[in-house]
Amino acid sequence: PKSQRIFYVAAADDVQIGVDIAEALAKDIGFKGKVQIVSGGRGAANLNLHVQGMEKAFAKYPEIVLVKPYIYNDDDNQKARTMAVAALQKDPDIVGFACANSPSPPAVGEAITSLGKIGKVKVWGLALPSETRQYLKSGAVSGLMLWDPAKLTYFAAKAVNDYLDGKQPEDGAVVKDIGKISFKRGVLLIPSVTITKENVDQFDF
Repeated sequence: PKSQRIFYVAAADDVQIGVDIAEALAKDIGFKGKVQIVSGGRGAANLNLHVQGMEKAFAKYPEIVLVKPYIYNDDDNQKARTMAVAALQKDPDIVGFACANSPSPPAVGEAITSLGKIGKVKVWGLALPSETRQYLKSGAVSGLMLWDPAKLTYFAAKAVNDYLDGKQPEDGAVVKDIGKISFKRGVLLIPSVTITKENVDQFDF
């Protein structure tokens, strides 16, 4: 609050992206069934905010049951796969995974594939398209919520350039090639991107 920062350009609102992931998964499973939340490190503030967003969204649907305890895989790929397989073996009634950290969607996708549960268990989360492409295309992962790093970089540079030209950011403004931006309490947000098997080949990161 006391810094001299003019504004902060952010890729996502940490709570809202959790809400968005949960809403997409809830729709995918027909708003009912057992859901396992997966995250990285227990102490990661941004991941905990993603999880808060998920809990907030799932709370709206009385027929969705969150499986406890949540899975924390410490961003370790092998651990993420092992824990996802264990969760599905322990509770075969799980119909969805909400993933707060990037190693989880491909790891859960691999677990679902190995257990022959493609189509029976849905997965949404944050992850890199390059690491999740094969699972999106096979149907083991339904979709990802992320941001385009090239657009984020471009918009940050544009926002600074505009400011130096005397133009302040405007909440709700539509920026060419970026979309509708948000500007609240000094934070500039660009729209997130939903990545599915239909558009994953558009992203090369």
